[in-house]
Order: sequence, then C-alpha cells, then structure tokens
Amino acid sequence: MDPSEYGYEHWKHEHSDCELVHVMWTDYCGILNEKLVPASSLDMMYRTHVSGQSASDDLIPLTVSAAALTSLPDSKSAAEEIWPSYKTGKLLPDYDTIQRCIDSKTRATVFAKVMPANSGGLQCDPREILKEIRSGYKGETNFKAALEFQFVLRRLSDGRLHLHKRDGSAQAIVLKLVQALRTHSHRGTAGDLFIQSSDISMDGVVTIALSMSENILEAVDNFYRVKRALESITSLEGLRASFFCPLEDMSTATFSGTHLDVMCANKLRCRLHLALGPRWDVPDFSASIMESEVGATSNPTIYAFCKPNWLTYGQRCQYQGDRTPRREWMTWGTRNSKTTINFPCGFKSRRLEFGDIDCMANMYLVVASIAGLGEASFRVPSYLEDVPKADNVDEYDPADPAGYSAALPEGQRIPLTGLDACRSIELSIRQRDLLFGDIMPSYMAVREMEDKSIVRAVEQGRTTSAREVLGRWY
Repeated sequence: MDPSEYGYEHWKHEHSDCELVHVMWTDYCGILNEKLVPASSLDMMYRTHVSGQSASDDLIPLTVSAAALTSLPDSKSAAEEIWPSYKTGKLLPDYDTIQRCIDSKTRATVFAKVMPANSGGLQCDPREILKEIRSGYKGETNFKAALEFQFVLRRLSDGRLHLHKRDGSAQAIVLKLVQALRTHSHRGTAGDLFIQSSDISMDGVVTIALSMSENILEAVDNFYRVKRALESITSLEGLRASFFCPLEDMSTATFSGTHLDVMCANKLRCRLHLALGPRWDVPDFSASIMESEVGATSNPTIYAFCKPNWLTYGQRCQYQGDRTPRREWMTWGTRNSKTTINFPCGFKSRRLEFGDIDCMANMYLVVASIAGLGEASFRVPSYLEDVPKADNVDEYDPADPAGYSAALPEGQRIPLTGLDACRSIELSIRQRDLLFGDIMPSYMAVREMEDKSIVRAVEQGRTTSAREVLGRWY
C-alpha cells in the first residue's frame, strides 16, 4: 500500500492512465461485493468529499440498495425492518486503499464503507468493526498479520482438475501465476508487500502465503485483492481457481463456480498469521481462522474465508419440523471444522477451540481476543465454566446436560458455540477498557432477522425446506 502520507492525490498523479475502478465492500455476511465505475466518477466523488459538498446525481453509481447489504436466500435484506430495500445507501470509498489491479494496468480497486440512508441504522460493516478494534490499541502495541490460502486449478470446460505436481507444466503454470501476482507489489513501511511463498502439492493444491503486513486490515484487504486477481488471471488460461479439495470422484457438475459448490465439496485452508506485542519484543504466533484440513466434510466456501458451515444445530431442527429454532452456531458434519487459538510461549498456556466462526465480524472479534488476551493470563469468564465438553463434537446435543464441567483443564479442547465465543471475547475486551463500541447488540439484531427470514421463506411456501434455502444462500 502506498504510504498514507501520500494519499489519493499522489496515487492519482502516479496512475493517471487508470480508466476503471472496482469499488468493493463487504456485506454483513462477510461476502465481498463490487461495482465497476469510471475513474472519473471516483475522482469526482473524492473532490466532493474533500470539499464538503453534498452528493450530486453524478455519484449515483456509488450508491447501493439496502437489499445488497446482506446475502439472503430470498433476495431481501436481513435488516428489512430497519433498512427497507427500496432505500439506498451511499458507498464512501476509503481512498487510501486504492491500488492498481494486479491483472490490469488500466483498472484499480478501492474499498468502501456503506453509509445507510438511515443514519440510525446498524453499523456492522466488517472493515469498520476492525478499524474500531484497532483504534483501541495504543502506540506501544505492534499488530501485524499475513494470510496463507490454498486452491486448485480446474478447467472451465469440464470442471476437472487441471494440475498435478507430477505434470511437467504444473510448476511452470504456478510460476507464471505467482509472477503475475507479484507484479503488483505494495510499497510501504513494511517494504515490498505481497507473495512470500508458493508451492504445489502432489494432488494439485496450490498454496500461496502473503507477506506480513503492518496491520491486519491491510492483510485482509490484500487477501481479497489476490483472490479477485486469481479469478481474473486464471480465466484467461481457460481455468478457474477453486477453493475446494480436489475430489476427482465427484461429479463434474458439482464444481459450477457458484455458491452451491459448498453443498458438495470441501473447503481448503485459509490461515491468518499474527504477530503481536511491544514494538521492541514482538512474539510471533498464529491463529487458524476456519482452518479445515483435507478429509473434513461439507465445509463452507471461503469467499469471505469465515462463512459458517451450511448445517447448524438450529437448521437441523428446522429439517425436523421446528419452525422457530434457536440459532446454535455449533457446526455439524462427519468431522467438525475447528478454529484453534494457541497463545505464544511465555504466557499461561490455554487453547480455545471454536466450533464455528460465523462471519467476518466474528473473525475480527477472535482477532481482538488474541490481541487482548495475548498480553495477560487467560481467564475463562465464570458463565462459560459450564460449557459442555465432548470428545465427539459432531454428536454433541446442546440440550443434553451430560458432560458439563465446572473447570477447564489446561489445553483442553472444548466445543464452544460461536455465540458464546463472541460473548467471551466481548467481555474480555471490555474488561481491558478497549474501544470496542456496541458491536454485539447490532450484530445480533442482524442475525436474528436472518433467522426470521429463513423461517418465513419456509412458512410462505417459497421453498420446500430450509436446506433448499441454505443451498441458494451459501
């Protein structure tokens, strides 16, 4: 990323040949959306912004319907009761995030914040939540991050796996791909920032690790930029990057490039690496965010790298005829996908294992917990001491009181719902007096409306089952 002191004006001067800009934002489910607008429109928006003038009709391409703020199966906003879908919100670009596209010299990307027409609406923009979390740290804390993710290359023609390491052309294609990505190096206080390493396994899984960024927000933005570039670059070769395990025994029709892939394929790994501590002594450690190894079943797509598994306890109750289930974020499957947080050496050893991280906002809460708890001994909030323990999480029923424990032995793996994880993190952060804001109440309001929307779709006959709804959703 260009040094912040240069800003948009400097970038515009250095890249005057830019013609189109992809304005990108994340909805409240963590799904990335984008609009392609002329560079002149973005420049006009910037001039209007810095001069304090009111928006004009020329800025209409940078507005978004309230219905686009969430990814719902019935094409309605989860926050319909707060933001009617016929109203529009304004996309306010974060101009300092503008970068030339990795795959094009005449296009750029910029991240934007959604400003609802109703100023009293929920403030759940994931990037803004992360900014708020970061604002709670003073200058004595160094908070760096990097991402590592995996994918396979499939042919667009038939969906079959294109590469194996034993193929003579495999390394050449991967090298060409990585070189194309590396052409878009960032200059900043961290030096050249982009691809740290790449490799291809015998079964064709390509692993790309991004270099360490000065802050986690930049690392997440770079993940989206690289993923978007992968899709564009590989399509020119008649391929597509698939973030699912290379299971050749599956029907080729399952790999359609749509959200339905998640219903029949396994997600590959996406790992977030963190470094946190005083500037003069930074202990390095990692947190695996929704990490799923090969062999797990029916895990979510990583369009947002933190989407929930498609089958939760509450949704399973819906299949059994319960139209008003209480949402439970414990995931289900032959092998449950887990998120493990390991604290660095020198601190009291504790490991929390989350059953599910529900969306990007929850991922940021987890990151905040690492930052807040990594500086001191970990203490389990009293109301979480009775969290049930189970050796086989997939057979755990929240209604079954068996297995309750009043203590958490060191290093124990515990099934912990995403909701309780968020509450635990929220409490820990608030105890440390960080500027966390009222994120949880507004986030929970959106989630409750999503539940109501799914139930309403079933009741009104727009679908025959909750599973069908979820298939369109995810």
